[in-house]
Amino acid sequence: MALLLTLLPQFDNAGNYSNDVLQMEHDEVFFEQLIELEQKEGNEVTIPFQSFMGNGGATMKYMHGETLKSDYGDNLKYVSAIKLKLLMSNYQPFSWHNRAVRAFVLQLPDDLKIWLYWH
Repeated sequence: MALLLTLLPQFDNAGNYSNDVLQMEHDEVFFEQLIELEQKEGNEVTIPFQSFMGNGGATMKYMHGETLKSDYGDNLKYVSAIKLKLLMSNYQPFSWHNRAVRAFVLQLPDDLKIWLYWH
């Protein structure tokens, strides 16, 4: 089973929620670079935020709601959009799906948070 990543960009810099769910296809080389960025520049989420990756309990795996921990039970981390944009600026994804995610991220305002949901 491959490690999966969903990017949850902050809706605006005044809100503590994400309305977008950007599911990335597995890319080992890029994920290694992103994990390194997360370890160096990532900030741990200490206050839950609202997203469509909220815990749905026994009936649904994900639903809109409070989001704080990954499927592994770890607190999520976030990076600033500018940091992720710098990493993605030279990223040339093979999959069309990851090319679309990259294009979306590159258009985000620099000061937004991007929560990293590993699963």
